Amino acid sequence: MPRKVSPRATVCVRGRAAAAGAAAFAAAWMAWQLRHPYLATDSLAYHLPLAAAWAQSGHPGSLIGAIAGLPVASYPVSSEVLVSWVLSVSHSWVVASLWTPAMLGVLIAGALVALRAWRVPPLVGGLALAAF
Repeated sequence: MPRKVSPRATVCVRGRAAAAGAAAFAAAWMAWQLRHPYLATDSLAYHLPLAAAWAQSGHPGSLIGAIAGLPVASYPVSSEVLVSWVLSVSHSWVVASLWTPAMLGVLIAGALVALRAWRVPPLVGGLALAAF
């Protein structure tokens, strides 16, 4: 006599398959970033020059004029301080290529946790994240 599979078990398997697919996509994207790094204008004009200057000087968070006439040194710099620390430790620019996919993963995970805490149905939450 065949066993019945509960709908809850099916949802659990689908959720795990979706998580595995998302993890595989993230790993493939990071591998692609290592082979073909993409750094936008904002990264080259502001974020990386600050991180590189702090890594070279050894004073993260110090005021450095990255763009003449624009006081970008006064902007929140938590991410740049972390990137400069990793640049200093690793002596490599690889972290700059992997930072964006990692932060996107943190953003998506935070959104999923928040949507689950608000008891948003999974399909609606997934569609909201896809639309974002």
